Amino acid sequence: TDTAEAMINPLDGQPIYVIHVNPGGTAGNGTVENPFNNATFANSPNADIIRVLPGNFVLGNTLTLFNNQRLLAATQQHFVYSTPGRFVLPGQVAGANPIISNSALTNVIQLGSNNEVSGFGINGGGAIGIVGTNISDFNLNRLNIANASHGIQITNFSQSGLPAPFGQGNLIEDVTVAGSTANG
Repeated sequence: TDTAEAMINPLDGQPIYVIHVNPGGTAGNGTVENPFNNATFANSPNADIIRVLPGNFVLGNTLTLFNNQRLLAATQQHFVYSTPGRFVLPGQVAGANPIISNSALTNVIQLGSNNEVSGFGINGGGAIGIVGTNISDFNLNRLNIANASHGIQITNFSQSGLPAPFGQGNLIEDVTVAGSTANG
């Protein structure tokens, strides 16, 4: 017989906690069957992964990621690293990448250390698309950032020295910035 076993996060020894978000859905509890409809409500220091389905969602203020979180679009293939090894995160869906914007005219996403943001359109609305200060080990990939004062602004960053894949270094890959009023 098959038995279910939790995937364990090697950083903290706890089960990997995934929160699901459907920007076009109704308010839920964050499960795959009943996702949240807003990433701000979904964000919790307990969440290892915030998984977002296709759609457009408008934040009321900056989405601040906690250390060691991954903000991932469900439209892209992603891997999960756990004590048993590396696995494909199930549930990839077809469709356009989710788009995140902020109605409060503040920065859209604030990074913590060891964050990944992958597979989104980000509308800066005149503010900064992604910002991080005094952080380490960020991974920004498969992003389209538009209409931002700065697409990405990272200051005072470092590498933690954690073993791979958690000490991922500082990576910006496959990112397009358009309509920025300043550099980057």
